[in-house]
Amino acid sequence: MGRKRLHALAALLITVALVSSATPGPAVAAPKPTESLGAVVRPQVAGDQRDFDLAVPSTAAGGSVVWVRVLLPAPASQAPSGGWPVVFLLHGTTDSTAERYVWRKFAGLFDAAASSGVVLVMPEGGKAGYYSDWNSGSKWETFHLGELPRYLKANGFPIDFNRKALAGYSMGGFGALSYAARHPERFKAVVALSPVANPLRNPSLVLNDLRDVYSSSARYRLWGNPKTKTGAKNWKKHDPYYLAKGLRGTYLYLYAGKNGGSVESTLRAQTIKLAKRLKSLGTAKLRITLRTHTASYGTHSYKYWSAQLKNAWPGVVAALKK
Repeated sequence: MGRKRLHALAALLITVALVSSATPGPAVAAPKPTESLGAVVRPQVAGDQRDFDLAVPSTAAGGSVVWVRVLLPAPASQAPSGGWPVVFLLHGTTDSTAERYVWRKFAGLFDAAASSGVVLVMPEGGKAGYYSDWNSGSKWETFHLGELPRYLKANGFPIDFNRKALAGYSMGGFGALSYAARHPERFKAVVALSPVANPLRNPSLVLNDLRDVYSSSARYRLWGNPKTKTGAKNWKKHDPYYLAKGLRGTYLYLYAGKNGGSVESTLRAQTIKLAKRLKSLGTAKLRITLRTHTASYGTHSYKYWSAQLKNAWPGVVAALKK
């Protein structure tokens, strides 16, 4: 990264706009610089920094900004000529206004990324945005897969976008699976922890999230009413189970805990169903390296997701560096 790019990046991070949008659906809220989870990073010399907190302008998210944390494995000046590979980390549903910070709960993750030479990008995706372009609302898929990479490239972040992976838990596990399946062979690895792997199997799980986070009127603004022909068709267009062939060419790590409560049990059943679907299609034919972990106890909690991501990490790194 050259000196001009570094100064431009520093200036960009110093000029941070606050969110003004408050529309229904997956609204985005900006934290105050003094919030307990951490101040907005305003580096004096960007090249000496590894940890960036970015307010990314987004038309897709309603003309506001979306907060994104980027963690480089070393200062940008030490990046290889082609940039480092990257893992996008997708959070679950939450009432927090700083979802990008939950990844601090994943023990050893940041050190593992640094030692592996991998960039971590931790974008916010709405409290219940479901990693989709809403029928009526924010367009999270457009932001995460379009606007965000363009922004990072334009501002000189040393990332090799030809070598990228996705990892997420719960709603984020859905996002990792859905993004990869909807965009075949764009991602080399996918880690889905307690994912919503087959939302049309249990639509109330998603609909209740939308109701609880936003309002009852928001339930059908995502993909429509699953009980209608048009709605069910749109749900299938985002459902990893129906899009299973699109996961071809990936290292795929699936986890859901056994006897971990009603939510985890529901998601475990969905995860097992997706794994069976992939096996019936032929993982060898699809060039999928499938790792399924559904036989051990685990609740719907960071403790188990952290341990599973640690277990999945070597396979992710190997896939990124092929």
